[in-house]
Amino acid sequence: MELRIDLLLPKEDISSRELPFEVLSIEWGARKIPTSRGRHVTGMYPVGLNHDSVPFESKLERDFIALAASCRGFRSITSQPVTVTARLSGLVIEYTPDYLVDLDPVPPGLSRLGFRPRTFVEVKPTKFVDQEKLSRKFTVLMLALNLPCVLMRETEIRGGLRHG
Repeated sequence: MELRIDLLLPKEDISSRELPFEVLSIEWGARKIPTSRGRHVTGMYPVGLNHDSVPFESKLERDFIALAASCRGFRSITSQPVTVTARLSGLVIEYTPDYLVDLDPVPPGLSRLGFRPRTFVEVKPTKFVDQEKLSRKFTVLMLALNLPCVLMRETEIRGGLRHG
């Protein structure tokens, strides 16, 4: 299966005038990572001296936090930052991205992936990416909050991404 990441990256021309769209609610910081009751790994990643530890729900999320925190220009990372509920083309969609990352400046390697100074991030193994569902969620988030949303898979996180 070929994954079309370009469908998931922010498009500068998305506007609520083009789609039937209505924000139903925006809740900042409402969702917290639950305690693990299964085989997956959860924990807190110690980002640095001037930053609180950041919760993660998987080894891949932990590795993403480490990658983001090691970037030149890294300012902050927030776990489960917001939950947006909206009606898009008649469907009610609720979405909580994994992280909100602040960078200044944005390293070229991350910029090529769609990162901007403030970017929502979804961390997901390729085998679990439902392109259609994720595209709807990203569209809702971008229309509601006017910030980009980027998918980070194991290939970008562990594949030797040069972030500068």
